Amino acid sequence: MPRAIVCKPREGEETPDQYMNLVAVKTADKDKQFVKDLVEAYQSEEFKKVTETRFEGFVKPDYQK
Repeated sequence: MPRAIVCKPREGEETPDQYMNLVAVKTADKDKQFVKDLVEAYQSEEFKKVTETRFEGFVKPDYQK
C-alpha cells in the first residue's frame, strides 16, 4: 500500500493549491531506496530548519509542530 505524507493547514490558514507541495511515486517504486531517501529528507531536522528560515508561511506538517 502506498504511503502518503499529508500536510494540513493550521486552523484559519488557507494555502492555495498552487503552493502546496506534492511528491508522488509509482506504487511499483514505493519500496525503492530513492523513495526512502525522499521521506527521510522531508522529515529531517535540516529540512525543518530550512523551511523555518527560508520559507515564511510554509504550512508545517504535523511532525514539525
